[in-house]
Amino acid sequence: MILAMDPSSLLEKTPELLKETNHHNVYVYTKDLAERYIERHRGNLRTVILRPSVVVACCREPFTGWTDTVSAGGGIGFPMAMGI
Repeated sequence: MILAMDPSSLLEKTPELLKETNHHNVYVYTKDLAERYIERHRGNLRTVILRPSVVVACCREPFTGWTDTVSAGGGIGFPMAMGI
C-alpha cells in the first residue's frame, strides 16, 4: 500500500499509519520491523544487532546533504555533504 502511494499522500497519512502500529515515529516502526524480521528468519543462529552511535546526513538520497537534524555528527556531516 505504501509503495503505491505518491509521496505527498504518504506524508499526509504517516501519522495515521503510525497510530495504527502503536509506534511513536517512523524510526521506531522500521527498527521494530527489522528486529522482528531478523528474529523470524535467523533460525538457530545467535544474532546481535549493532546500531550506529552517530547518524549523519545522507550523501545523495533523498537529496545532497539531507538531514532531519543538525546535531552531534550532523553538524560536521551536513557541511561536508554540501561540499563545504
